[in-house]
Amino acid sequence: MTGLRTPISLALLMLALVATPAAARPAIVANIDLSGPQQVVADQAAALADALSAADGKIIDLNLTVTPTVDGDVAEYGVTVQSGKDRAPLRCDSSWERLETPTAFAVGFNGAYNHLLLEILNADPRMAPMLTVACEYRGGSPTPVFHLRGRYVVSVIAIPTAWDIQLRPVTGPPLP
Repeated sequence: MTGLRTPISLALLMLALVATPAAARPAIVANIDLSGPQQVVADQAAALADALSAADGKIIDLNLTVTPTVDGDVAEYGVTVQSGKDRAPLRCDSSWERLETPTAFAVGFNGAYNHLLLEILNADPRMAPMLTVACEYRGGSPTPVFHLRGRYVVSVIAIPTAWDIQLRPVTGPPLP
């Protein structure tokens, strides 16, 4: 009987997490402008770290925008894309596009803020319909921004001088 209760208990826990009312879900909006002064980037990253660490174990609605630094024709987003075991810097070379195939993104802050290790797991849009990851144009800038919107469960591990935070996409049908 114990063997049957465990999967049922796990299913009920997942249902409770997914059915969290919108009013109880934190909405975290963050704009990290890597083209700005280092202190501004550090303040933006620290605010994101504080908001995410306070949401440990909760479902959040995240709206994250990263504006790159630009050196000549090369835009640096501070985002590493992982596909399987391969890792590479994010490139928005084809202007705007949806990014559906990577398995994860690691977000850094170009040395301005080293107290947050942030990994954002990705999922197939059919399994995580609230998730959109894209290179998008904003305003009059010729360089696209990295924009990520979705519903995630926050997992935080405190380490001596930083936070190690992993965001795991909520999968299943769209939530109310």
